[in-house]
Amino acid sequence: MLVQAFVNTLDVEDDADSLQRSSDLSAWLAAAGLGAADAALDAADLTAAVALRETLRAALRRHHDPADDVLTLNGPPLRLGFDGDGRPFVLGDGEGKGAGAGLARLLDIVVTAAAEGTWERLKVCPEQRCQWAFYDASRNRSGTWCSMAVCGSRVKMRAYRARQASTSA
Repeated sequence: MLVQAFVNTLDVEDDADSLQRSSDLSAWLAAAGLGAADAALDAADLTAAVALRETLRAALRRHHDPADDVLTLNGPPLRLGFDGDGRPFVLGDGEGKGAGAGLARLLDIVVTAAAEGTWERLKVCPEQRCQWAFYDASRNRSGTWCSMAVCGSRVKMRAYRARQASTSA
C-alpha cells in the first residue's frame, strides 16, 4: 500500500500535491517508514521523487491501457542487491544521503509485487479528472475505476449522453 499512497500524494481531481517542498517529501518518507524525519532533502530529491511518482502513475495506467513502448525512469542512482537467500532487491545511492534509499525501497516493493503477481492489481483510475491509484480486489482482476459510484458513474453518464446526442443529431 506504500506505492499506492505514494502515487496518491498528488490528488489530480483537487489539484492538491502533498509533495510541494523537499520538507514535505522528508515528512512523507518518515511517516511511511522510508526515511528519517530530520533528513535534509533538497530540490533534486523532490524532483526525483515527483518523477518517480509520475512514472509509477504511468505504469499503473498501463494496467488498463497497455502500450508498445518501454517506460523508463531516470531518477536517483539505483543498484541491485541480493540478500542472504539470493533474492534481489533495489538499493538507493551508495552514500545513504538524500531520498534515494526511501525511493529505492518503493521500487523494491514494486519489483516484489511483480514477482508475487500482485503488481497488476494496483491500477490508476482511467477517469481523467481522477487518476487515483487503487488496489483492484475484484476476484477476476477486472476492476476499472477507483469507485464505481463516482468515477464509473461519470464515465457511463458521459457515454450515455454521447449516445443520446448522436441519435438526436
